[in-house]
Amino acid sequence: MPTGTHSYAVMGATGHIGKVVTERLLKRGTEVRVIGRSTERLKGLAVHGAVPHVAAFDDADALCDAFCGAEAVFVMIPSDYTTGEFLAYQDRVGVGGHRGKTDIADFAEEFATAFRALTRK
Repeated sequence: MPTGTHSYAVMGATGHIGKVVTERLLKRGTEVRVIGRSTERLKGLAVHGAVPHVAAFDDADALCDAFCGAEAVFVMIPSDYTTGEFLAYQDRVGVGGHRGKTDIADFAEEFATAFRALTRK
């Protein structure tokens, strides 16, 4: 169980990079909210104390639930090498669709900032 006071959210937590980030944060005793598309794959991190959140990178409501209250968010958006228009795909998934924010990083920052403001009153 986490012993630290910090809470982090990690997108792509079951991937090559996200899993390493998650494991290192858990070793530090922090609360880690792991975000991924598969309940089954997230279970492997939950047994080590992570809090699983099933969400796609373009599901604003599910991401809101995972991000809200987190001090920081590690954002990992999956690549789609099958598309013929790779740069257009990156523009589509990185911009818009997240409650009017310019990109997913702004969306994540909004919730982390709001939580810090609420807890410091």
